[in-house]
Amino acid sequence: MRRAAVLLLAALSGAALAAQEISAGAGRLHGIGGKAATYTWQLQYLRKAAAPWGWSLTWINEGHLPGHHQDGVALQVWRLHRMEHNNLNLGLGLGVYRTFDTFRDAEPDSYGNGHALKPILSLRARYPIRGGPWDAFVQVNRTLGPEQRQTQAALVGLGTRFGTQAPAGPALPKREREAPANELSFLFGRTILNSFESEATEFLQSFAVEYRRRLSRHVDLSFTYCDEGGIDAARRDGVAAQVWLSTRTPDRAWMLGFGAGPYACRTFPPREEGPAADTVNIRTSGRISMLVGRTLGGHWGARLQWNRTATRNHRDTDALLAGLAYAW
Repeated sequence: MRRAAVLLLAALSGAALAAQEISAGAGRLHGIGGKAATYTWQLQYLRKAAAPWGWSLTWINEGHLPGHHQDGVALQVWRLHRMEHNNLNLGLGLGVYRTFDTFRDAEPDSYGNGHALKPILSLRARYPIRGGPWDAFVQVNRTLGPEQRQTQAALVGLGTRFGTQAPAGPALPKREREAPANELSFLFGRTILNSFESEATEFLQSFAVEYRRRLSRHVDLSFTYCDEGGIDAARRDGVAAQVWLSTRTPDRAWMLGFGAGPYACRTFPPREEGPAADTVNIRTSGRISMLVGRTLGGHWGARLQWNRTATRNHRDTDALLAGLAYAW
């Protein structure tokens, strides 16, 4: 996973503007070897490389199988093929899937947060809607590995295409070269604990301040202070450093990003343990994030950001934040 991410960063930092796709789908999932079924949905970003190849980043939610609430992010390489006599596009994707699993523990009313890497295989058929930028698609995802960890899902959904392959010749247009390199965001929202009860803070109780530096057309670096609010079982705040894969529409009106990096945080014991146990610990966890941004005019933009903190003490959280960004 890390090696693949490094290769992607190297490719993106010098890549020309290529055809890109954003899609959302929903459907039904079941565990291999079991009768139980549940819902599933996904958000996918796919970028075409040298024909007929492409790669994608996908967030997958695998619903609620008995004793498991699982989701995660998949990184895949695709072999794409367009039929000669119609506009049907077929794809075969193979990659790795980083899972986050909230599972029932052996003790009553107890749970755990598991993290794993597993292979994932996908098949997709996509067809344009009346020749416009929108497509309808059907996709099947199959995760591999030990039998008790395998799932299979069938989804239908819609996607949109943007960007074109840049012609050889002059470098970036002037407006792209002069795009602001710095950004400061102020974000507010709520934090949800990844337990079976999904305890959450009040709205606007969680907040973050983020500085972002644009390193190249598709690579950003950010430093974020985040206070996750007052969930009694996961009271913490800290600083995250993340590297982002990002893309913007040609007019720079919209921005999409996926970030990952370490999160150094202070953790506080539950209040019910009393002041005698009020000891602060420093922990380092992993954090992955997804971002959607919209330019509002001038230096200002709107931001919607989701952050998943992956811990080693079964206190994974989701921070859902929104706010304003100032770029210069």
